[in-house]
Amino acid sequence: MNEELQALDDERDALDARFAELRAYAAELAVRRDRAVQAHLDTLTDEQLRTDETAKRWLLRVASVHQGAYRRMQTVAAVGAEGARAIHMDGREEYSGDYLLRLDLALTQYQPVEALADAIRSWAGEWGLGREDIPVHVTESSCSAYGSYGGSYEIFSDNLRLDVSRYGSTSNVADGPLVDVLGYISKNLAYNVPTDDY
Repeated sequence: MNEELQALDDERDALDARFAELRAYAAELAVRRDRAVQAHLDTLTDEQLRTDETAKRWLLRVASVHQGAYRRMQTVAAVGAEGARAIHMDGREEYSGDYLLRLDLALTQYQPVEALADAIRSWAGEWGLGREDIPVHVTESSCSAYGSYGGSYEIFSDNLRLDVSRYGSTSNVADGPLVDVLGYISKNLAYNVPTDDY
């Protein structure tokens, strides 16, 4: 065989072996990191994760890549009322470097909304993390056949803005006090299944 070709084949084989070693090492590091994350997670109480901003931000960051952290986030960041949950991230560009939660709403028809509004206010106080508003997504019975409903909850004014996006354009549906707009959603955009099913 040509000496140059043999040398290139030998170099390729050596690189393949090195890549295999690196892949095995990377897998080992991933396992060790998962264990380290879980170990640190186990040292934090639910109260710490709800009240300490550094701990919250760490939890939200690792929850996207660690199953145990994701399950813990579901517990400590729960809204605490039927019709709302917070497991998806705020995808707005200005928060692309953060891992912050949005609100997802799925109300049953004519559901009383006062307790839900109180729970949202309390949740926003804990998990707003410096934002003036929190994005909101509404799941309703038509499953967005007539458009996608969403908006934002303004923490300091306690107002909820609700828009519908269809065919590439967005228009306002409701805008006002949180309780009033939740009432509108309960009447007109109900999902009619328990929160855990959406």
